[in-house]
Amino acid sequence: MSLAEFCSRLQDELYPTIYRGGAISGAAPFALLLKHMKWLGLGRYALGVLPWEAVENKSRLLKTARKGIAKHLFTIPYFWQVGLYLVVTGPRKEWAPVARQINADQTGLHAVIIQAVHFIDLELDASVVKRSQWGPVQFGGTLSVTNVIEDVLDDFEEDRPGE
Repeated sequence: MSLAEFCSRLQDELYPTIYRGGAISGAAPFALLLKHMKWLGLGRYALGVLPWEAVENKSRLLKTARKGIAKHLFTIPYFWQVGLYLVVTGPRKEWAPVARQINADQTGLHAVIIQAVHFIDLELDASVVKRSQWGPVQFGGTLSVTNVIEDVLDDFEEDRPGE
């Protein structure tokens, strides 16, 4: 599956059911940026698809994602935070060593709170998800988004010709 096709399918599945604020076009470094913003209340969150090759310093992946969100969405630490479901796409052999070291945020002390990091290899259909959690309790509503992403990947696998 190509990155463009993956992003298109994700947008079809997640907008407007979960991300009602729509997509931001040309939201570099993201290939897709979906948002849900409530200015007068809670519930400010986004999903960003970040191509592996768009990250210059791979060990600073989360910092790159936070900066990317801050360029496109207004945030203030502690007051106007945004929860981010980050999807990183690229070859598994490249992201696998980094994926072991990167975790979702365990606190809300950032302007952009990384609620989940989902690494995906679109060629191998391999994925690894790391979600925010305190002990066994996961939070941020990330499980439903993860299920949609996995369903998109499964649907593509079923649609492949000759398999």
